[in-house]
Amino acid sequence: MTRWALVLATLAAAAAEPGNTPTEVLARVLAKVRETRQNIPNYSCTQTITRDYYKAVAPEPPSCEYLVGRPDLERRHTATDRLRLEVAMSAKGELHSWPGEARFNDKGIDAVVREGPVGTGAFGAYIGAIFDQDAKKFRLVRETVTNGEHRMEFAFDVPVEDSHYRVKLRTTWMTNAYSGRFAVDPDSGEIAWLEVTTAILPEAAGTCQTSTRLELSKTAIGSGEFMVTRHAEQTFVQSDAGKVVNTMSFSSCREYRGESSISYETEGALPDAGGTAPAAKKEADGLRIPWNLRFSLELTSAIDSAGAAAGDRFTGRLDTAIRDSSGKTLARRGAGVEGRILRMERYYWPTAECILVLRPESVEVRGMKIPLAALEDLRYTAAQQRPVTKRKKGAVLYLPLPSETNAALFRFPGDHAVVKRGFVSHWVTADPFPASKP
Repeated sequence: MTRWALVLATLAAAAAEPGNTPTEVLARVLAKVRETRQNIPNYSCTQTITRDYYKAVAPEPPSCEYLVGRPDLERRHTATDRLRLEVAMSAKGELHSWPGEARFNDKGIDAVVREGPVGTGAFGAYIGAIFDQDAKKFRLVRETVTNGEHRMEFAFDVPVEDSHYRVKLRTTWMTNAYSGRFAVDPDSGEIAWLEVTTAILPEAAGTCQTSTRLELSKTAIGSGEFMVTRHAEQTFVQSDAGKVVNTMSFSSCREYRGESSISYETEGALPDAGGTAPAAKKEADGLRIPWNLRFSLELTSAIDSAGAAAGDRFTGRLDTAIRDSSGKTLARRGAGVEGRILRMERYYWPTAECILVLRPESVEVRGMKIPLAALEDLRYTAAQQRPVTKRKKGAVLYLPLPSETNAALFRFPGDHAVVKRGFVSHWVTADPFPASKP
C-alpha cells in the first residue's frame, strides 16, 4: 500500500464512514485484486464481439484533437458484424482461438482476427496491468448511492513511461499513455466497473482514440466465485470521423487444469480438421483431396444473420460427389462436411444487404474427417450475386478478403437474412495447406 501516492479530490468529511476512508478502500481494492489473481483457477470463456460501424454524416476536419472532443458528432449506423472466440488467461497473457480449435494462438489477437478494429485486455489483462504495474497515483472523484448501492469512484493517469498499453501501427507496436476511472464497493473492495481511455494516438494507427469500459460481476469458476468481466464496450474514434463500437460478452466460463492443458499454435501448425479419433489419425493423414475438382455443398443447418458470428461452425453435406480426373469417387454424395463462418456482416446504408463468408474445413471419407480446402466456383458466383446487384449483365464479383483464404462469399438482399437448410453452393477444391493460415 505504501507504493500508492493517493491524491484526493475535495469531498465533505462527513461522506466517509469509519473504515471507508479513500486510503482504506484502496487498500481493500489492492488486496482483493491480489487475492483474485492468486486464487482464481486457470479458466477460459466464450467471447462474443458485436462490432457496430458508424460514419460521419457530414465531412469533418481531419484532426484527432477536434474529433475526440466531439462526442456529439452526428454519425450514421452503417454496418454490424459479429465474432465468436475462445479466450483464456495464462502466464503468457490473454490467448485467443476460434471455438472448438485444439490450439490457442499466442501471437496476439490480430493473428486470429485479421480484419477490423479489435483489442484485448477486457478479459483480465487491464486490471492486472493497472493495479500491479502501471498506475502509481489515484484520486477520489466522488461517492454515489444508486439503488441502495454505495460506490466510490477513483481516477488515474498513466504516462507513457509507465504504460504497458500497446497499439499496433501497421506492422509495429507502440506504447501509449492512458487514463481511467473505476468504481468500487467500499465495504468489499470489489471493482464494479473500470474505464480506460488512451491518449490521442499516432496518425499511423488510423484511430484517434480508444476507450474501453468493463462491467464486472461474480462468476462461478471451478469451485469458487470470482469477480470477472462479463460485459465490455470498446469504442474506436477513427481518423476519418467514423466510429466503431465493439460490444463484448463473456459466457460459458470454465476451469482448465494447468498450463499443460493449453496447446499453443506454433509456426507451420495446420488447422485441425477435428473429430478424428487418434487411432484413425494416421490413416486420415494419408488421405488427400486433390485441387481443381468441382463439387456442390448443401447446408444441413440454417445460418441466421441475427445471431451468427465469425468463428461459428457450420455443417453441410456434399450435394455432388468429389471425383478425381479419372472419375474415381473420393468423397461420396451425402458425405458430411464441416466448416467455419469467417464473416457475418449486415449493412444498413447505403444498401441493405448481408454478407456471409464460409470456409469448408473437413469432409467425411470412410468414417474419418479429412481436410477439405475449397474456393467458390466463379462460374456460379455472378448468378448468385445478381439478385443483389439487380444487373443482368456485367455484375461485379465480390470475393473474400485476402486474409479469408480458401473460402466463398455470398450476398443476400436486406439487413437480415436467414440462409436456410438446403442452401446449395458451388466450389472447386484448393490447396489444403495454404502458405498463410486463417
